[in-house]
Amino acid sequence: MTNRIIMRVCFAAVCGSSALVAACGGDAPGPQSEASAIPVTVAPVSPGTETMPIRSAGRLGDRAAVPLSFGIGGVVETVSARSGDRVGRGELLAALDLSEIDARVAIATAAVQKTERDLARAERLHADSVVTRIQLEDARTAADIARADLQAVRFARENAEIRAPASGRVTGRRVEPGQVVAAGQPALELGEAGWRFRTGIPDRDALRMVERGGEGLEGTARFEALPGVAFDARVVEIAGAAEARTGTFEVELAVTDPDERLRSGLIGSVTIFVPRSEGVVRIPAEALVMADGSSGEVFLVETGTDGGSVARRMPVEILHITQEGVFVSDAFPEGARIVIRGAAYVTDGTEVTVIREPQ
Repeated sequence: MTNRIIMRVCFAAVCGSSALVAACGGDAPGPQSEASAIPVTVAPVSPGTETMPIRSAGRLGDRAAVPLSFGIGGVVETVSARSGDRVGRGELLAALDLSEIDARVAIATAAVQKTERDLARAERLHADSVVTRIQLEDARTAADIARADLQAVRFARENAEIRAPASGRVTGRRVEPGQVVAAGQPALELGEAGWRFRTGIPDRDALRMVERGGEGLEGTARFEALPGVAFDARVVEIAGAAEARTGTFEVELAVTDPDERLRSGLIGSVTIFVPRSEGVVRIPAEALVMADGSSGEVFLVETGTDGGSVARRMPVEILHITQEGVFVSDAFPEGARIVIRGAAYVTDGTEVTVIREPQ
């Protein structure tokens, strides 16, 4: 009984299929009906003028960290600067005990005065033929040596003090009063005024920055410790070679801090606004299918031979991916429209119905 029912159902299905083929007027199936076309949303491809943002993480630091030291050895007498203090150019930060060096200056000064008197006397006596030419030259040599010695001790006197070479902020203090230091031993560290954000940029983005302006490109910096606050930034230097360890190019940006809220060592991110170059367009991320990092595909909507709309697969080169969309090489025909919703449900040549086209 069961087998008899199954045979009747199969016979009915075959008859129904035969009737459908006969109704269509042929053995092969006809063209896809409008009701079976895949509904999609499309958008026009437009070059536009907006920028291509490059985002990267990094760390904030001083414009330059300058180690400061005494030019001579001795006993530290005073250290007037503390870590974190803001100082002006030429301000006295530390000094050695000057008792010994002042005594050396006095001795050298007296030696210069004596040798100059001896030289003046030798010149007069040489004019009267009382002393020889050799004795006169010896007096001149003695005077020159005394002057050089005085210059040396005066230089040492100047190097017994540490003055700020530029305006900035003291970022380190390594000596205390009473401590004996050697010449050249680091005593203080000065961070020159002005903040710098340093970050590593991949080679592709670094070259794009150089091509589109390089130094002078504008951006914004944000920091985890200061949520919701954006600081103006400007590119001041792009490394000429990649770091061997990371393979990235270091980019340095000057950060403006009008409210003096920043501190050295803050972790954050920076967005650099690079003008879009010719031959580049931005498309919505959902329009991209089968992407592998450097290449992908999109679907164009074209008019088919029967007047309907069909999807055509088109390969694209991916240049940059941001939250705003995907930047790809512009190889699109004029007036091109791409599928931005429904692309996952179509293949090359699929009939589609445009249900919405954003203006």
